[in-house]
Amino acid sequence: ESRLTLYSGHKAGADSNEPPTPTKITARNGVNFFQATNQVVFKGDCLGSMLQKDLTEPRDVTFRSPEITVNLPEDKSERPDVLAAGPAELTFYVQDANEASAGSDPNVVEAPGGPIPVTVTAQKQALFSGVENQIIFEDDCRCTTTREDPNGVTRYMLLSELITVDLPEDTNDRSSEPTAGIE
Repeated sequence: ESRLTLYSGHKAGADSNEPPTPTKITARNGVNFFQATNQVVFKGDCLGSMLQKDLTEPRDVTFRSPEITVNLPEDKSERPDVLAAGPAELTFYVQDANEASAGSDPNVVEAPGGPIPVTVTAQKQALFSGVENQIIFEDDCRCTTTREDPNGVTRYMLLSELITVDLPEDTNDRSSEPTAGIE
């Protein structure tokens, strides 16, 4: 098993005292670095993870794929582009909107369990654009989330040939809008 940790650069305006966020990538069948193209290719049962700190209970965002290619930018302060061969799967978390409203309304019962997982899959590929700060999933895509509370289980599912996940600019800002936008 091969492991590599990448550190993403800071966006303009980000807290300069905040250390870069590590992204850990493991691959069962090895890693190749191609200096001519400035690419790192991970092969075999690849798993990428990084801590999602913008939640009341931080969780690991995970990304799975049989092969992940990281296109390293020449400017180290920029985010790399990442291409994941399908089937690809991203799991991140959103704060439960009912939990946020429970504190302000005494009639609302707080739901247990903390942040809710959102899983997006694609059969062909997933492409993370560092410049656009979004992930584009292609071919037979599925976005699912399941919310459990004392009264039952609610599952939401979006099916499409193309799903785009817009990531937040600053994952450390708890006052920002929802964690990710999904189209």
